[in-house]
Amino acid sequence: MRKREGITRMTTPELTALNFNIVVSTSSKCGRGWNLPVRSWPEYRLLLVRGGCGELIFPDRSCKLKRGDLVFGMPGEIYGFRQNERTPLVTSAIRFEALTAQKRKTTLPPNFRPKIWMKMEGFSLLEQLMLRLTNSIPTIPHAANNLSDTLLRSILWLIREDCHSSDNLQSPSLAFQELRPALEYPFQQGKLDPGTEQLARLCGMSANTFRRRIRLCFGQSPKQFLLQRRMERAKVLLLESPYTVEAIAAELGYSETAHFHRQFKKATGLSPGSFRTSRQ
Repeated sequence: MRKREGITRMTTPELTALNFNIVVSTSSKCGRGWNLPVRSWPEYRLLLVRGGCGELIFPDRSCKLKRGDLVFGMPGEIYGFRQNERTPLVTSAIRFEALTAQKRKTTLPPNFRPKIWMKMEGFSLLEQLMLRLTNSIPTIPHAANNLSDTLLRSILWLIREDCHSSDNLQSPSLAFQELRPALEYPFQQGKLDPGTEQLARLCGMSANTFRRRIRLCFGQSPKQFLLQRRMERAKVLLLESPYTVEAIAAELGYSETAHFHRQFKKATGLSPGSFRTSRQ
């Protein structure tokens, strides 16, 4: 995480700059009695359910698995698998590590994947990519590279961009980069931030796509994100500038200081004046 002008930003590794150590775990129907124990897994794991049914097991709960489901486990997460004996799981699964150009391990941020288990609307394309990656590989663990790197990168793009929709399956850039014009939109004295539709046009996307990208990157609606952005800027001004609270409210676009007071106290639990005093 890094901050600039009071705006909290998530830096996401460029997939094109990463290399992958890939191990194909399996690419066929799971054998009778096949299970994976509930434990902490050290690597990224992608498991695509192409048939059958079973369960994804956590220490405190379980989720049903069926065709079209994707499990994307991140390093250190605790989970396991159990299949239905009557309808064994048919899966394509890989394990991998993400490495920088210097071959150092890197970790994709948690917001890269909204949840460990999801139903992909772009399942048919994802299935084709996984089959190309795994279909000719034996069912025993097997290392893969070169073309597989490209395919894995395509799969990760799909997960990143299509976890909520299928309108942009092969975007050339990460959602954060697409949002940059909105994130860098300057504050204008006496004016509140522009609305969702105006910011979406600024980024060259529809309002619905803009909402999905904001939620994907920050886990918030555009309204919540813009309010947080304004509050972060207010904190910076309160702590680092000599301006009065009234002047700061006007700087942030509030026509009434009382409105700024209410929103700031709701966001921080303190009035602007108390916040400034408590940090001095």
